[in-house]
Amino acid sequence: NKRYAARIALGMAIGGLVGGGLLTAMTSLAGAQMAAWLTPLLVAAVLVHGARVTRRLPPLDAAAPASPEGLIESMKVIPRLLARYPLIALMAAAMFLNIVLQCISEFSAFSIYTAHFPRIDQLAVFLGAVNAGLSLAGFLVIVLFTGRQLPRLGVPKMNLVYPAHDVVTFAVLAVSPSLPAGILANVSYDPFEHGIDVPVTTMNYNAIRHRFVGRVRVFIDGVVFPLGLAGAGLLLFGLAERLDLRSIAAFALVLSLVLLVLHWNVGKHYARGLIEMLRDGAVELDQVESGLRLPPENVGEIHAMLAGDARTALIGLEMALRSDGDIAADEIAAALATLPDAQARQVLPRLAAGPGGGDLVARLAETGPPGLRRI
Repeated sequence: NKRYAARIALGMAIGGLVGGGLLTAMTSLAGAQMAAWLTPLLVAAVLVHGARVTRRLPPLDAAAPASPEGLIESMKVIPRLLARYPLIALMAAAMFLNIVLQCISEFSAFSIYTAHFPRIDQLAVFLGAVNAGLSLAGFLVIVLFTGRQLPRLGVPKMNLVYPAHDVVTFAVLAVSPSLPAGILANVSYDPFEHGIDVPVTTMNYNAIRHRFVGRVRVFIDGVVFPLGLAGAGLLLFGLAERLDLRSIAAFALVLSLVLLVLHWNVGKHYARGLIEMLRDGAVELDQVESGLRLPPENVGEIHAMLAGDARTALIGLEMALRSDGDIAADEIAAALATLPDAQARQVLPRLAAGPGGGDLVARLAETGPPGLRRI
């Protein structure tokens, strides 16, 4: 479920913190070989816990099982979906490029690490400390940034955060591939990827019609993701022996700028797709309200909804509450006048609590329709 993406990422961050601490302690006390022997035991513990959870706990929000459909049948509809919904094509392209950049970040980070710590025992201790620190950073990113800023900024703006960090990372690497720059590259593909990119990318699927989400995820996670890994491997195989780290970082900087543009367009189409689904009744607002904050360029769609019937006007008012654009008091009044008194009483206090809400309610009390002034 999309609502639990941040919690899962939080659990991964805590696990990384504990694992990094264990690696550092084991390597310092008993050596890298003993730490390696500990790994199968931890994997076995994960498998046992997973089997126990699967047997004892019911699934979250269990839905009726869909009819079985093979991979080939799912893929047949993908070309039509790509042509009909640009958001899917943009998300697929962004995923491919994102995986390539993550692999370049990892290659750059470990190239810098091995250059600074040529001895295996030193490298193991350093990696344990770095992983523990980055896992703590991932925990803080989820709790202090993603969890707070996603509802405030909204999914369209949050789509720009992770690729913007990529741009900064590769710009720094292109200037000076130092040890701090290597750690910055590590931050890009590890805590930031799980703490920012994964929750936001998961929310992007809200703007895809539910009956297509399974097929789209199979395509993106099952086809585009492996292609990105393969493409990154071939790219690094061809560049590693021919270019130095600065040149590779400069090339990745260009790719990260392309990724930033892709994510900007993903944010635009996310807002449009979500508004279209809400207007058509394909999804209810309470199912997608997490991270719903519309940029000013979507004010036109909100104007159209405010001028519709009671159901559409109510959605338009909810959108106006979550929009950064300016909505005239007359439009708000006309939309409120179409609602039953009970619904209008529910919406008015939230309008009053928003930016400029006091002036809005005062104007509605003076110039609004008689029924609205009584409320």
